[in-house]
Amino acid sequence: MKAAEIDLSGMLEFEPDSGRLTLGKDRMLVFRQDAMAELRCLLIEHAGEWLVQRLLRQAALGHRDQVCRQGR
Repeated sequence: MKAAEIDLSGMLEFEPDSGRLTLGKDRMLVFRQDAMAELRCLLIEHAGEWLVQRLLRQAALGHRDQVCRQGR
């Protein structure tokens, strides 16, 4: 499937009363890009670049999703 064939607006569901945004069964969060950049900078400042890069990469790729869900 090509990116142009994906109808993201049709896949997202927004519930204005609750403020809930979902993609399928997964709840989604929307952040401003500059807020995420600031968070990354703060994390690097306090935890170090090496660790932060690996944590963010794992989170973005969903490596721990299944493990974290089972533990909850």
